[in-house]
Amino acid sequence: MSINSTFDFQAIFIGNNINVNPINISYHPKGYATNTATKFRYLDLKKRPTIKNIDRLQKLYLLDNNWDGYGAEKIDTSLIKFCVKVISLLDDDKQPLVNPTGRNSIQMEYEKEDGTYFELEFFKEDVINLFRIDNAGNESFKTLVSIKEVLDSINSYFN
Repeated sequence: MSINSTFDFQAIFIGNNINVNPINISYHPKGYATNTATKFRYLDLKKRPTIKNIDRLQKLYLLDNNWDGYGAEKIDTSLIKFCVKVISLLDDDKQPLVNPTGRNSIQMEYEKEDGTYFELEFFKEDVINLFRIDNAGNESFKTLVSIKEVLDSINSYFN
């Protein structure tokens, strides 16, 4: 069973897998199967942070060149797919704020009440930059090379 939203977002609720292509993104959250009342749970699912971020990333396919009014290029399809994969691997309570940038990248960020800040910036050349500010105002920068490093870094931010 699939359900469509305004931007051809399709969610098929089996397992915890994700399939992405420029036309459709399907996300399979845990605990939802086709033999349940999927239609009635869909509205609740749309409130989930993971679904919101995947939907937000899918909308980036619609951006054309100069989408920001300052000459930004269209966001690369493979970059969007990679970011959807990262988002799909995060629990709902660890979902970041997701935004495109004018540098043809996608930024994911977190900020805690104590002033700590954590930002990941994904580029199409498989470059992932990590920028942190701790609660004392100390800044650090690191380049990550794998999804495992990204997930480990996010988990360490929350621990």
